[in-house]
Amino acid sequence: MLEVTVVNIIAVLIAFYGCWQNRRQPLLIPCLLLAIFFSLRYNYTMDYSAYSRMFFYFNIYDNIDYAPQYRSVEIGWKILNRLCRPMGFQFLVALTTFFQFGTFYWFVNRFVRKKWRWIMLFFYVVDPWYMLMGLSAMRQTVAMSLIMLSVPSILKKKVLTAGLFWLLAFSFHKSAIIALPFIFAGYLNPARWKAVTVTEIVIIALSMFAPLAIVTLVSNSIDLGGMEKYSIYLTHGKAAQLETGFGFLFRMIFVGYLLSKLRYLNRQMYTFDSIYVLNLAFIFLGLVGVYFGRLGWYFTWIGMPALLIFVEKWRASLVGRTIFILYCLIEVWTYFRFFTDFFPDGFLHYQSIITN
Repeated sequence: MLEVTVVNIIAVLIAFYGCWQNRRQPLLIPCLLLAIFFSLRYNYTMDYSAYSRMFFYFNIYDNIDYAPQYRSVEIGWKILNRLCRPMGFQFLVALTTFFQFGTFYWFVNRFVRKKWRWIMLFFYVVDPWYMLMGLSAMRQTVAMSLIMLSVPSILKKKVLTAGLFWLLAFSFHKSAIIALPFIFAGYLNPARWKAVTVTEIVIIALSMFAPLAIVTLVSNSIDLGGMEKYSIYLTHGKAAQLETGFGFLFRMIFVGYLLSKLRYLNRQMYTFDSIYVLNLAFIFLGLVGVYFGRLGWYFTWIGMPALLIFVEKWRASLVGRTIFILYCLIEVWTYFRFFTDFFPDGFLHYQSIITN
């Protein structure tokens, strides 16, 4: 944890300095630093060893589908593993890591004003559900990164192009099914903010009061859809505890504030905000089935620029700035709990291929 925290702090400080000095690319060096550091990881993150075994079985047979325990794995991931066979598993780790940070770098440069980009990096490294869990869930991270790359097409209402990105993402992880509606998000109209607000409140309320019914429905759909491997994620998990108590109550206040600002946003920020707030529904469902928490990642990753509502001039008030400061403190608190209380086996002790 110490090595990771030190590198994270250095990266954020470099980004802050670059933004303060109005450097042309303030995130370039921090993102390169993080990408290199985590590309060198060895048996670090919860799923590292599982992906290592998967890589081995995909590549010892001529037929990529021969390994019976991995026949249900998505074809895109199988092909990527086979393409990386000559270079070895660590090359696959490095490739997906650079793709993750490269997509984040591109996304923030595209949609965030230069002076606020360091804030995006701060949230990316301190919120466990962004960078750290992304490093662990390699297949889903590739899928989410592809959805992020489709955002310009989404905003320009290029449904066909966005759909192709979605199909590619789905070929890496079936959880991308939840991002299918994003293809049409460009048609969201800020003039319809009341209708969108009511719709999102209804969705959040349903997830609050009927989570067991929804989880049961999804579980049955998974069984019928040949995705039985995901059924193990439909049980309560300790990761959901990070979203309980005061932190959860505060997140509701946080999302409520974002909803209250919908009417003041331009179309681009309106789209990001509308996507981001729906993650609250998946937090409720995640308390019953942890898989829903993973589905919610798509909403936070794509909606990340919505966090700037608290620091930009969209009628940001003293209340909003206070909420934002408290949110930052809770994120830091969650960061350390993530290491010490919830996933010490996978994340507490950083290891590198250089030292192993």
